[in-house]
Amino acid sequence: MKKIIVSVLLGFSLHGIAQTPVSADPAIFNFAVLNTTNDPIVASTISNGQVVKIKVPLENTSQTTAIPEGTCVVSIGLGTKMIVNPGFDLSTAPLSAIFNWSTSIVGGQIVIYGTIKTGVTLPADFSDYAIFELQASGMGSSSLQGNFFISNGNPLYTLSDEHPENNATSTQYTVTAILPVTFLSVNASAANCNMNIVWKTENEIGLDHYEVEFSKDGLLFEKLASVKASQAGNYEQNIAITDAMRAPYAFLRIKSVDKDGTSKYSQQVHVKDGCQLKSGTRLQLYPNPVTTINFVNVSVKSGLALHGKYKVTITDALGKVVEVKEVELNNQTQFKLTLPTLQSGKYFVTVRDAAATVVDLLSFDKIH
Repeated sequence: MKKIIVSVLLGFSLHGIAQTPVSADPAIFNFAVLNTTNDPIVASTISNGQVVKIKVPLENTSQTTAIPEGTCVVSIGLGTKMIVNPGFDLSTAPLSAIFNWSTSIVGGQIVIYGTIKTGVTLPADFSDYAIFELQASGMGSSSLQGNFFISNGNPLYTLSDEHPENNATSTQYTVTAILPVTFLSVNASAANCNMNIVWKTENEIGLDHYEVEFSKDGLLFEKLASVKASQAGNYEQNIAITDAMRAPYAFLRIKSVDKDGTSKYSQQVHVKDGCQLKSGTRLQLYPNPVTTINFVNVSVKSGLALHGKYKVTITDALGKVVEVKEVELNNQTQFKLTLPTLQSGKYFVTVRDAAATVVDLLSFDKIH
């Protein structure tokens, strides 16, 4: 009889615990859809298979009250054309110190859930973002559905929502056929006989690699380097400038190559020769273009007069050495350079001092 009374009293005591009422404001706002380099994209032009990010604003707009664990849940429905990127670890998502993230399939779509961790609260006046990597899976239109709703699963607290109108958001999206890679930017610089080229892309679906191509005239290009596509969207390549590549300007472009062999080119960019700035003397030559005569005059445009031994190399537009001459000068401001028999075209004259330092790089056109 005593055992029965104790049990009844114990049961009454446990079920009689009063929950503390809490009033706060869990809120979720419009998603931003980003590419893998965190740039905003148009949600209506996502390519099938493309990896995108969604940036989810989560807030507690209450200025004074934190939200206890177990009182509310974040849910993000991905729609019927999106999945969580297989390479993405939910435990690494932003706000993982506050929320436990998990997934479930509900009504034919994947839903990401976030519950406040045990022993953690969502602070008052909180505002931050959760970011998830998704992958388009199947063509068509659907929507991302976000909710930050009250669940009241904590036996110690009961939460009431100050502004229930800000608990839901929705973003429409459309998945289309795979689009070719998009070159967002290509930039190049040159110094100390090295070129640096940086390019930024998106839509790398089905892409195998990139090729860096070089030209002296912007017409005839050759491959300098191959870079494996990494889906990162940001690439950089450093290239040493050889004598065969010397020209007043270097023209560069990027070729993208898909796994099926399909290719596409970026826009061209150009940089001034990166080996010119080793001497304080600048030269010029005339006449230009060269017509009937078989020589040009090379003169000092600025800087010191020429003194000592110099090597003068003439190359054609393809980098082929046409002639090499050695001249010895005695504090001269100009000298005459006799030319070999030349076909019509562009030619380059490189002047080096006795230490093999490039004094300057000049060019002229031969016209018959």
